[in-house]
Amino acid sequence: MYKEEWRDRVMNREAELLAERWIDDHLDLFNYAVSIGDTEWQQEIIAILNNKSSMIQKEIHATMMQQLWSKYDLINDKMLELFTKMRETTSSVEESSIKELIWKLKLQRIDLARRIQTNCG
Repeated sequence: MYKEEWRDRVMNREAELLAERWIDDHLDLFNYAVSIGDTEWQQEIIAILNNKSSMIQKEIHATMMQQLWSKYDLINDKMLELFTKMRETTSSVEESSIKELIWKLKLQRIDLARRIQTNCG
């Protein structure tokens, strides 16, 4: 359970940082629009900022999904490397060790697939 709590805290902190960055970026754009006197652009930015919760949630979700898929791809790549290494080995001890690593990676991949599926809905 500790691992899930830690993961949730990290995800929450990443979400907070993403929200802060999103707001800062849009305030910078607003200040630039003010400095060049573009009132239409200022109004557009204000409208976006008024809808910031929805916009930030979309950004957080997209970033989180991208991170999950990246981790999933990394696990697949590592598994392919291990399968290749297992085919090439002549040591039964090394083969057993590789199989154990592959099993652990499969479990991680299953966890990631569940998290991806949960977040797609």
